[in-house]
Amino acid sequence: MREANRRGWWHGYRDLMPDRYAAYLNLEQTADRVRGHQNSCVPGLSQTEDYARAPLRATHPSASAEATERRVALRTRRQRLLAGAEPPRV
Repeated sequence: MREANRRGWWHGYRDLMPDRYAAYLNLEQTADRVRGHQNSCVPGLSQTEDYARAPLRATHPSASAEATERRVALRTRRQRLLAGAEPPRV
């Protein structure tokens, strides 16, 4: 229970995402398998920083450059999960 009450690393990005995305990140961090399907772009866990900027700018056209870079950082930070001691199957 103590683990469930701890804030995740993504808490500092809460101003940039809806609550449902924070819940998804929480689940993603503890998953043993991650699956997803996207026809229109490379899945977030596989995106480079440069690639991530394009869909983020399109989705949030009025966002400041700083907010866009924070979103890019959030997206690429998720990739550390794949290099962890027990990465999920993707």
